[in-house]
Amino acid sequence: MFKEGNTYTVLKDGVMIGHINGDELIITTSNNLLYRIDVDEIYTISIPTDFVGEMDGLTGRDIHGNVLFELELVGASTNYGTTDC
Repeated sequence: MFKEGNTYTVLKDGVMIGHINGDELIITTSNNLLYRIDVDEIYTISIPTDFVGEMDGLTGRDIHGNVLFELELVGASTNYGTTDC
């Protein structure tokens, strides 16, 4: 689930297209604003903003269910249950 305050890499078809740095804004790799996430709703950046879709866990989907992007939490550990001695 998307949580504001975290840092995410934004992927499309497995390719990095941008990032989120602790807020709700998706910034592309060329430093353009792409989308804004408001809790679980996705909006355009243009004014007035348009509703684009919803978050499904860490996957952003448009109003037809198509994948817009996927989020990957930066710094997330996948070594659950391991200990260092």
